[in-house]
Amino acid sequence: MSDIARPVLTGLLMLMLPSAVVAAEALGDPTRPSYVTEKAPRKAARAPSWQVDSIIVSPGRRLAVVNGRTVAVNDRVNGARILEILPYEVRLEYKGAIHNITLIPNRVKSPAT
Repeated sequence: MSDIARPVLTGLLMLMLPSAVVAAEALGDPTRPSYVTEKAPRKAARAPSWQVDSIIVSPGRRLAVVNGRTVAVNDRVNGARILEILPYEVRLEYKGAIHNITLIPNRVKSPAT
């Protein structure tokens, strides 16, 4: 390559490089007013979930472990109020609806007789 051709080709390449970067950018809507900004789509709010890990029922007290927290009747877990603790399930109220969260059946233990 001649001594003149190399700098000319390098110069042309340097001029074309910025246009490639501009072409790679996303094009906006030309009819949209300049004061309008794009908003990120809202994520749908997920309903809380509850998992009963264990239940302790004795004549003196009733406790349950829900989502890793030890709770009693009238305590709150993830916005829900504990209504009742039974030997096999926990009944709770969330936004006016009653939910029965059962303990996995094979994990229910009975006292030895």
